[in-house]
Amino acid sequence: MAREAGWTVNVFERDRVGSYLLRWGHVRFFTPFGDNVSRRAASLLPRAPAVDALLTGQEHVEQFLRPLATGPLAGTVKEHTRVVGVSRRRLSKTELPEHPTRAERPFQLLLQSESGQRTEEANAVIDCTGVFGTANATGESGLAAIGESEVPIVRHLPDLEEGSRAEWLGQSVLL
Repeated sequence: MAREAGWTVNVFERDRVGSYLLRWGHVRFFTPFGDNVSRRAASLLPRAPAVDALLTGQEHVEQFLRPLATGPLAGTVKEHTRVVGVSRRRLSKTELPEHPTRAERPFQLLLQSESGQRTEEANAVIDCTGVFGTANATGESGLAAIGESEVPIVRHLPDLEEGSRAEWLGQSVLL
């Protein structure tokens, strides 16, 4: 809708579209497709999955995210572009807090891509970073548990049917 309103829209994707979902691509969603995407987004594709489909992560990427990024959103998705920082132009975080002038300044984004760093400006920013590469600690109050750094913690669900089964045979696993 933002593009239809005449706004320039950019989606900065740290890796490839859907790359993090592919880390657990063999796992099936426990909610139907229609509960995971908006009707508006699904309507942009000529062949979106059925609203009651229980897709795997890989199917979600292949049938929805990538077709959306290369079809209706082509040109707006910038893969391999990490947002390093966001600020207001010519203001530090502590300058003019709650002052109306602050809201008049555009956002300035520091971006890192394969070609180096650059800045871009935007009137609005929606941060959808989630926890990509930033796993939660397992201890109390969000701190690492005592000894956590010495224990190999796998922070994705391995595919035991394809390839990594031998690695996990005989292991004790806590989920």
